[in-house]
Amino acid sequence: AQSEARCEPFAATRARPLGDWFAQEDALRILMSQAESCRRLDEDAPPGSETQRWEVVTPIEFPGMVARSVTPMDIRVDAAADRPTLSISSGASETQCSGGPG
Repeated sequence: AQSEARCEPFAATRARPLGDWFAQEDALRILMSQAESCRRLDEDAPPGSETQRWEVVTPIEFPGMVARSVTPMDIRVDAAADRPTLSISSGASETQCSGGPG
C-alpha cells in the first residue's frame, strides 16, 4: 500500500518572537541540558537583565576516573524582535578531579 500526505505551507500566527524564548531562564537550561549540571551564579540579578552568569559542569572520562570541567559562562540575550541574539562567552575553565586511576 502506498500513502501520500500533502498539506499547504503554514504561517506561524500569534507566535511570540524567538528572542522572548531565549530570554527565559528555562530556555537556557534546555540549551545546557547535555552538561552534567548547570547553575545560575547571579540569581540576585534584576529580572530582565540581558547578561547572565552561569556555571556548566561537563564530565571528562579517562580510564579508571572521571574529571570534571567547571566553566563559568557569561550569557547575553538580546531579545530584539527583528534580530534576536544569544551570545555565550567564557574566559576560564577549571578541571577538577577527586582522585586518579587505581
